[in-house]
Amino acid sequence: MTKSDVIDLFMEAAGKLEKTPIRREDTILQLAQLIADTRATLSAASLAGLVHIGATIYKANLSQSRARKEIAATMLESVRNNAD
Repeated sequence: MTKSDVIDLFMEAAGKLEKTPIRREDTILQLAQLIADTRATLSAASLAGLVHIGATIYKANLSQSRARKEIAATMLESVRNNAD
């Protein structure tokens, strides 16, 4: 299987995901479980690659979560200031 074949699989699966809400938290947990289940058979390089992917998704999720909280706080402050 080539990278191109895998990208095709990603694209096909992504088309199906559009019909359901996607939560990064769920994706992170699924990846963590996959790594835990297959750790004994993964090479060090494969493990490092999967951990890097997980870390990237985790970091993006954390950044998005912080941004949402900041926006919510800003909006709440604006509402409070306009109520005075």
